[in-house]
Amino acid sequence: MARRSIARRRIFRASLKYAWQVTPRRFKRTEAVRHQDLESALIRMDTLEKTAFSELTEKGVPTDQWVYYVAFSKRAYDICWTFTGDTREREISSLITEYVLRGYDKDVLTQLADAACIQADQDKGAPPPPPPWEDLEHDYYEVDWSDVLTKAYTRATLTGAAPADYFYNSKARSFPGDFEIQFALCLTAAANNYTGAYMLTVVERDGYPYHWPEGWNPGIYVTLGRLWEPGDHVTLAPRISLRKFTAGGPQPEETSPPISLGTEYYCTLKRVVSTVTLDIYTDTNRTNLLASLEITYSGALSYIEAPCTLYGDIFDTMSGYIDMVWIKEG
Repeated sequence: MARRSIARRRIFRASLKYAWQVTPRRFKRTEAVRHQDLESALIRMDTLEKTAFSELTEKGVPTDQWVYYVAFSKRAYDICWTFTGDTREREISSLITEYVLRGYDKDVLTQLADAACIQADQDKGAPPPPPPWEDLEHDYYEVDWSDVLTKAYTRATLTGAAPADYFYNSKARSFPGDFEIQFALCLTAAANNYTGAYMLTVVERDGYPYHWPEGWNPGIYVTLGRLWEPGDHVTLAPRISLRKFTAGGPQPEETSPPISLGTEYYCTLKRVVSTVTLDIYTDTNRTNLLASLEITYSGALSYIEAPCTLYGDIFDTMSGYIDMVWIKEG
């Protein structure tokens, strides 16, 4: 005979469902999975916003209108994620008409809609986004005697920094073996002379590359600045480089081809056994490889710094930032 639901039983089950002993357990089980979807959505929306900002800058749209155009892009993205074919076209056309009636530029809206649809199609077939980015503002210990370092959530920015300035942004983190670190670099300004900033280091101690009385700080150093052409000291250009420091000091560096000022480059620093590679890409999906640099380093490391100090002529300055850092071990 089947069990029958009676009012008293339904009331009891409803009260038990939301009891203080049960609700936290259900929350832990569901939220442990749900936050992964939130992280994916936030990463994709951030990429969409950056694309929209680029389009709006190129079109000369007043910044006080950006928030409305970005809202349009997100609605267009949702449509493109949900629909295909004629239905998508009709929905996008209706959305554009809605914003045109509000007084916004049709050409700009059309371009934003096209970009949103392209990204939505790419995201549908793209692998899951990487783990959350590092919070460089709160998770890292900052020393900035020269007031040239500013931090905001996932980004640490250098403005007019010179080799005489003393700063580092450090976090204790054990790296006994293999690891992978992804991050973005952008050089916004650099002197015409040889000048570089250690934008990301994985080292034995926090602080400067050289500090008395301990001496040189062994580890892996990623540099951003105006650097020499690989293999000679003839041509200076904005570049990204990879080198290691030992107890005896800095070793020869591996250097990328020239990069563009004001452009983000997406980097993957990986160590497998003793081989350390820095892959530099020109796109967020890390498909267009600009350069792959390689060194060897096998020692255990205890700190990550982003960034840490400059080198070059004492009067030369540079500006740039590191953003979207995340770490995976093993």
